[in-house]
Amino acid sequence: MYGGAGSKEREGQAAAFVEGNYARLAILATVLSGNEHDGADLLHGTLERLYAKWKGAEVEKPWALAKTIMVRLNIDRYRKHRREQLTGAAPDGAVLVSFDHDDRLVEAVRLLPARQRTAVVLRYFEDMALDDIARTMGCSQGTVRSHLSRGLATLRTALSDLEDDSMESGTQT
Repeated sequence: MYGGAGSKEREGQAAAFVEGNYARLAILATVLSGNEHDGADLLHGTLERLYAKWKGAEVEKPWALAKTIMVRLNIDRYRKHRREQLTGAAPDGAVLVSFDHDDRLVEAVRLLPARQRTAVVLRYFEDMALDDIARTMGCSQGTVRSHLSRGLATLRTALSDLEDDSMESGTQT
């Protein structure tokens, strides 16, 4: 079926999906990965795999498939590079994703361990149900609840510490 009329139609559907959802996918990749550069790599890998799946067969739920691919690639990336830390400025000509956000919250989310960050982002940024998050992350609902509980506790502590620091220094947050 490769190269046939059905394949061309699926290619058009894939292109339309990416065009209509690129910004949202880029933001999700950035938030999941913790920075714009890893987010760009994660988005690129997600789109490659999504296109390959789409080329071979009809995709019924492209957004769900894209999120699942992205989360699993992010987990793989995290496992491979646990100890690696990015430093320095963006390379010349880099295109960074921008979205409305509270810098304190974004920084606090970035500091979460990868699995906690993934669970928190999928639950509160993507508004996914626990069973969908568990399926996407490849773990049980209990594990998702644990990641959410620990992640939210860490966020509360981090954000209250930041608020306390700003009050002591006389600035408002």
